Formats: sequence, structure tokens, C-alpha cells
Amino acid sequence: MHCRLHTGEQRWRKPEPVDSKPWPAQKPIIDATVSGPRCIAIDNSPWISGSTAPNNTASYESEDCLLLNVLVPSQPASTRLPVLVNIHGGGYVAGVPVEGDAFVHQAQGQIIFVAIQYRLGVFGFLAGDEIQASGVANAGLLDQREALNWTQRNIHYFGGDPDKVTIMGGSAGGGSVSMQMLLHGGRQAPPFRAAIPEYAWWSPMYNRTWVSKQYQRVLESSSCASLSCLHGLSAAALNNAAWRAWKTALNEAETVYGLFYYGPTIDNDAVMDLPARQFKAGNFTKVPVLVDRDMCEGPYFTSVSLSTHEQLFADLKAMWQAIPHSVTEKVVDLYPTSVYNGSLIKSAGWLKALTGGFDVSAPYVQRQAIFGASVVDCPSTTIVQASIDTGQKAFKMVFEAGTQLHGATASYLWSKDISFDGASTLGTTSFGGIATLAYALREHVAAFTINLDPNPANLSTSVAYWPEFTNQGRQILHMQDDQTRVAYDFDSNEQCSILGSLSTI
Repeated sequence: MHCRLHTGEQRWRKPEPVDSKPWPAQKPIIDATVSGPRCIAIDNSPWISGSTAPNNTASYESEDCLLLNVLVPSQPASTRLPVLVNIHGGGYVAGVPVEGDAFVHQAQGQIIFVAIQYRLGVFGFLAGDEIQASGVANAGLLDQREALNWTQRNIHYFGGDPDKVTIMGGSAGGGSVSMQMLLHGGRQAPPFRAAIPEYAWWSPMYNRTWVSKQYQRVLESSSCASLSCLHGLSAAALNNAAWRAWKTALNEAETVYGLFYYGPTIDNDAVMDLPARQFKAGNFTKVPVLVDRDMCEGPYFTSVSLSTHEQLFADLKAMWQAIPHSVTEKVVDLYPTSVYNGSLIKSAGWLKALTGGFDVSAPYVQRQAIFGASVVDCPSTTIVQASIDTGQKAFKMVFEAGTQLHGATASYLWSKDISFDGASTLGTTSFGGIATLAYALREHVAAFTINLDPNPANLSTSVAYWPEFTNQGRQILHMQDDQTRVAYDFDSNEQCSILGSLSTI
């Protein structure tokens, strides 16, 4: 446990470190041999057909969830080991810590692994004037920062070196890693020395009018008229209301299929501005970065029912809210139907698994490409570009293996099975693992955690050389099922130049 309980009137307050006050004389006994409760989540997104509200909070969920797991090698290589802290993904509304056993085993006693939890959904990311007047927006991000601060204060007790902490996460975890780089405009001394944002999820951030509307939706859905009423709700009732607010917003085109409604927002404190603006302005923590994304980031988050030009524009309007129609037209023109149609993806292994074998329309193909580029692909280059512009080492990789979809690297990196090869299943379709690829990916992450360079000291034939990203070469690593090669950055293009200038990312 790294922070005290935040329920009732303590909801949406800054996290309070558990060691900020003396322990009571009768110290509580905590069984650390079993996992504690996960944070309350919304696992069933309203945009999934047939989804219903989470009527009850499961017994393994709790608001008292600000916990972390520490995995220490049984035979540490030294008394001051580098530390890898993982922030889990899940769209900022769901998720649990990843299993680091296989990674720690492969690191051969050289790394300590920490996996943290943080408040999710309405509990961690509700904002608005009334919230900020008595508490904080972005409570979930502050939970993450406090977990990192706890690690700084305590990891030496486990044999870790607080000066050698790397933070890592995928999807919303990757978004969280980038938000930790941006926290408070990068003005505070960081509790980490390097960052690995994997397929970082930069969901759109909207203006104060939209944020206030979201807060009102939650009030209405909970039959409340004030913040004090929300404080008095049970956790289950509040989570249920949060789901209903999300569904109403979806029906009213205040959000869109594929987005998770709750997430970081600009509060002029923790989050000072849009991520792209902050990175481009240099208002972030300057540390070495290792960045990756998957080849196809948009399909999971695009409805196969989208079939017309009109639906595409309505969808993008709901996604970007205040962006002028003329700008949306300019973006769509960069994805012409002569290229972005069913033939572009017809041979993809994931297509049948997601669509059931049905043909997909050109607008579907355009939308999944635009969504993936704006939310994940382009941010990956924004991060490495800003890093090298400020003199930091940066490395980037595109993963075209396994499912090739959002999160494809996860099965290759994280498992309790120390010999797991990355195999995964999508629907009824199986994607075989590749042991050498799983080994190489873990080696790259371990090497970067230890030496700030993804190339192991003893580079073997099973681990390809990963070049540093520079303005001259713009080289990335391109990992595929049957080969790994060096390539020119896929996202240094006109599409990302335009998408990176939008006023919501």
C-alpha cells in the first residue's frame, strides 16, 4: 500500500502517502503473499454491443486499491539494482498490473520490477470546477506520481537503486508514462531517470465547456445535484452512474466509439496543456526514451458498422468536437479511398477475427487509420522528436508481429510463465508465439533499463541492433514475425504533421 484510503469526502483528493503519518500503535497486519484488490473499473464499454452497466462492484475491487507489487530476483546480481516500474493500461477506466515474472527471470538478477495501481474512471479522472475547488482533477495521475515517490523512498529496502528507476507502460499506461514526463510542465525533479511509453494512448482533451458537461452528466446519471451527494454514494452506485453518463454522452455525440470518456484533462496544474504542445515547447521532463507502437493501432477502436462518408465525418466530429469541418476534410483527404479501402487490409490476420469475415468499407479503413494515427502513431514520433531536440537519447520501434494490433507486444513481454513465447488469441483466432521474438523484446527492455541503451552489452544473433533515432537518419526498429530490420520512421509524414497540429491532442 503506497497511499491511504480515499472514499466519501476524500474522493478526488490528492493521494496521501501511507507513510506521511505515524502508524497506529496497533499496526494492521497485511498479508503480502496474496494480491490486494484492484481499483474499481468499467470493463464493459458502452460502445460494445449488448454492454450493460456494472451493477455491482466485484468483491476483488475496492476504492482502497492504491497498492503496488514488487518483484525481486531470488539471486540479485548486486545490492543496488536498476528498477523498472510498470503503469498498467486499460483506457484509464480499467486494467490490472501486468505479470513481471518472465521479465525478471530473463533479466538474470539484474532488475527489480514494480507494478502499480491507480484510481480509474470516474474515481481517478472526473474533473470540473466543483471537483477542483475542493480536490483535484487527474487524481489517477497523481496516484501514479505518489507510487513513484514511494518507490524513491523505499526501493532501497528491496535492494533497488532509486537513482536508476525507469517507468514503462502500454496503451493508457504508455499515455500515463508520457503524462508523468509532462506532469506540472516538467518543472519538478522526476522520480525516474528514463521512460518507456509503449503505444502511448493520447486520447483527445477537450475544453472546459466539455469537461463541465461531463461532470453534469455524472450528476444527472447519479440523481445528484452536488459534489457532496457524489461523496455520499457507494462505490458501486457511483461506478454505475459513470457508465450511464458515458452511454448518454455517446448517444449525444459528446464522445465516440473507441474512446473511453474518462481520462487526463487540462487542469493548469498537473496537466498544463495538450501533450503535443507541451512536448514541442520543451515543457517536459528530459530523460532518455524508448518508444514503440503496434502496426495497426486503430481497428480495435473502429466500428465495423461504419460504412458511409457521412458516418465517417460525423464520427470524427464527435471525436474532435470543436475542430472545424474544413480541417477534418483536410485530414480525410490525406487518407484517399484509392489507397484506404478493403484491399489494403484484406490479408491481415486480425481482419477475420474482428469482423467475422465480413467485407469492410473504405470509410472503415480510413477511420481506423486516422484514429490510430492521431491517438497513438503520431504521438510516438512527437515524443522521440521532442527528446532528441532537447539532447536526449531516443529509440523507436514499430511492432508488426502477433496480432499487429494495439497491445500486441504485451503477450511477448509479460507473463507468469517464464518460458512464454507470446502466443495470443483474438476471438476464436489463434496467433502463435515466437520465442526468439519474445526473448529479443525482453532483452531490449532490460538493456535499456540497465544501461539506457536497448542493445545488450553482448549483442547476439537473436537480438537485432536497435539504432538511435536522429534527425539525420530517422531510423527505427521494425519487428516482424519473420524478420527484424532497420527502417525509416513510418510516422515522419504529412498525416502526422497535420494531426499533430489539432487542438485536442
